[in-house]
Amino acid sequence: MVDITYGNILLLGEAKSGKTSFVDQLINSHFSVQQPQFFQDVMYKVKALGKEAVLTLCEGSGANKKRCLQLIQQHQVAGIILFLDLSKAGSTGKLNSLITLAQEIRCPCIIVGTNTDKKREVEFKEVMDIANSFNYSFVELSNTNHNAVQAVATLMGAKISQNQQ
Repeated sequence: MVDITYGNILLLGEAKSGKTSFVDQLINSHFSVQQPQFFQDVMYKVKALGKEAVLTLCEGSGANKKRCLQLIQQHQVAGIILFLDLSKAGSTGKLNSLITLAQEIRCPCIIVGTNTDKKREVEFKEVMDIANSFNYSFVELSNTNHNAVQAVATLMGAKISQNQQ
């Protein structure tokens, strides 16, 4: 018998920080240069720590913002992935307000750095220092390497499996 963990995962970040592209890349196993369509909740299965985890990915902006607020109010959030655009100066300020929300919810959290331009404005060490100060994981994504996207999903599956034990 396979032990299965289920969890709602909120994807939070500024507009155009890579949330929708992350889901598109996770589902389609490659990065698309076309703007992906916005999505409703997407279920994704990963294997972590010898267990299967079914993650329901919920984007926390636009039309889905109300749905995410309901999940928060009903204490149905198993994890949060915070997106940070590394090509935008000052984006760590928004990250800090999202971390405050994540701490209130008290669930596993991963910070994901995306780089939408070739010019990097936020240094790796700056984000690592923030992640380490809250005991969060940090993963930097690449448009050319799908493995990091899969690693984020597997890491979140492991974190919620551990959290539910």
